Amino acid sequence: MPKATSSKIAKYATIVTIGYTISRILGYLREFGLAYIFGSNYKTDAYNMAFSVPDLLYYLLAGGALSAAFIPVFTNYLTQKKEEEAWKIASSLANLLIILTSLGIVLGIIFAHRLYPLLAPGFDAKTMSLCVLCGRIMFSMVLFFILSALCSGILNSLQHFTAPAAAFIVYNIPIILACFILGPRIDIIAMPLGVLTGAIAMVAIQLPVIMKKGMHYCFILNLGHPGVKRIIQLFIPAMIGLSISQLNLFNIPYYFGSGVGEGAVTYLRFANRLIFLPLGVFASAIAISIFPTLSIQVSEGAVKDFKRTLAKGIRATFLFSLPSTVGLIILREPIVRLLFQHGKFTSADTEATAYALLFFSLGIFAHSALQVITRGFYSFQDTITPVKVGLATVGLNILSCFLFQRGFQIGNLLIKGVGGIALAPSLTATINLLILFSLLRKKVGGIDTKGISICFIKYLFASIIMGIVCLLISQGVEEFIGVSHLLGVATQVGLATVGGVIVYTLLIFLLKMEEAYMFWGMVKERLGW
Repeated sequence: MPKATSSKIAKYATIVTIGYTISRILGYLREFGLAYIFGSNYKTDAYNMAFSVPDLLYYLLAGGALSAAFIPVFTNYLTQKKEEEAWKIASSLANLLIILTSLGIVLGIIFAHRLYPLLAPGFDAKTMSLCVLCGRIMFSMVLFFILSALCSGILNSLQHFTAPAAAFIVYNIPIILACFILGPRIDIIAMPLGVLTGAIAMVAIQLPVIMKKGMHYCFILNLGHPGVKRIIQLFIPAMIGLSISQLNLFNIPYYFGSGVGEGAVTYLRFANRLIFLPLGVFASAIAISIFPTLSIQVSEGAVKDFKRTLAKGIRATFLFSLPSTVGLIILREPIVRLLFQHGKFTSADTEATAYALLFFSLGIFAHSALQVITRGFYSFQDTITPVKVGLATVGLNILSCFLFQRGFQIGNLLIKGVGGIALAPSLTATINLLILFSLLRKKVGGIDTKGISICFIKYLFASIIMGIVCLLISQGVEEFIGVSHLLGVATQVGLATVGGVIVYTLLIFLLKMEEAYMFWGMVKERLGW
């Protein structure tokens, strides 16, 4: 297998970043279309609840668990020149997943009227009937989600990232088209039909590429094959680990938020969506692009190369996560006002959302670096350790949410309510990161901790200077232009962001940050400069 150099990893990360960025934009258009065409009523409630089940499976499967289990094993066989065996493993796994998923789909369709009342006991008969109908339409999408995740795992193992990144884009397009074109004609049913079509499109765009790569599919179901058994052993803990991540960032905060007061869950949800831009675009792109290389290095016994690559991956997350943290903290209110303060969303709602965003933002660097660290464990086919540590952090997160929501004071800063609840997962993620980093460092016999720490300090310094510039520009726009109208707020956020990016970029080059030069070299290469 071809080895990935630093420039190639940067290239792969850029491809995934572009795909994720476009996907996030289309995802926003999808949500906007739902609100614009259908508003907020029992129909959208029914659709959103019906969508929650396959969407969770999408996150667990296509979001990383299957790839985390499949890529190290598949890559190991390819590295050992056992290509035929590797394709037999992929075929057996595909056939097993098709059989099990098809059975699950049939059961889901049959018992949907039993499942959804457990998830939404407050729905009336009309809403529940529509929810069950939407759910039955969308259950079939789970099969295509799983096949798409398997296709992505194969292509990533072969160090091809374009088609998997494009899959996230094509998933949203049919949903948007169905919403705007079919929605006014056939009502809310257009949405689940669009979702199902989008899931099919994810497979359709990747399968031809795999065939060109020399896919050797065979109708085989060898569950006794060591490779298949190993993937299954790795998959279950990886899926549990992703469930823990969801639990810590969403379910636990929302549970405690529901007891704080009206609107608290909404504030937490909107703040969460904002921190997922740097997490979903930059951190995921770096982790996904670096994972196959880490797996190859482990398979070849190149521990020194592994440690070097892992350190570069962690440092690369700081390149994006630290300025994102500072930027969101400084511009939290203008950003929330620009994106959400419309219609019935008041200035008081903006302040509460921005308050939650302040404390959620503190954990961005930890959540980002964790995506690389956990894949370091996965490269060694160790999915158990992150789960064990993750389960411990669930307890810590629950205790922190319980204590922090009641309030405490640091100097003049009072932290309570949604702010305290948002602080808990940030603290939990930081502790999780430190523990896993320590365990992985021990596992591989040391990682360049000093170099990573110095890098963190330099990026933090550049981010703080950037934040000061953003604050000055923001205050200047507020004073001389005003932010009482949408154009003023857009100007405030836009100018502050552009000014901050320019200053941060200049500073990281002046500080001679390796990751900055690596990405700049890749950009020049792609542009032919």
